Order: sequence, then structure tokens, then C-alpha cells
Amino acid sequence: MTDPRGANIGWLGLQHVLANGGSGYFAHRIVEPLLKARRLHLVAGAPKFSMPAYVVYSVDQPDDHVQSAIAIMRDLAAEQTRRVTETPARGARKRR
Repeated sequence: MTDPRGANIGWLGLQHVLANGGSGYFAHRIVEPLLKARRLHLVAGAPKFSMPAYVVYSVDQPDDHVQSAIAIMRDLAAEQTRRVTETPARGARKRR
């Protein structure tokens, strides 16, 4: 059976930490439910990092749909940046 999340090394690493203990850096969207359930906790002082996203499109053929999509992505990125700067570090460690 295929995992609906796809092949994701971060997800596999998270499964290892959950099964065996330890710590690691994971995308907040992946660990958020586990943080809320108190199965993981954030490590104080852990550095934050982000993964850039890129969009490629032709500037020679302006399209209102493309411009609208770019505006939405910029708004989402700004919102995510606000959230990241308002929350603690993204490192997670399993409670023992």
C-alpha cells in the first residue's frame, strides 16, 4: 500500500524517532499533531530553518491567473513567516 504522504525521508525519520527515541528536525506541519498530543516537544534554543519554494513562469506572456496565483503564494509565505517568527524553535525531541 502506498503512503498518502508519499516517499518522505522526514516522515521515515520521524517514525524512527517515535519508535526508538532521539531528536531531529522535522517540518512543523508533520509534527504539529504530535506536539499537540504531547508525544513530542520542541527543544528550547534549537535553530530554525526554512525550505525555499520556487515558481517558474514565463514573463513574456502575462496571464492574470498566474499573477493571481503568485499574489496568493506571496500572501501565504508572508503568513507562514509571521507564524514561524512567533513560535519557538522547530527541533523536536521525543519525551522519554
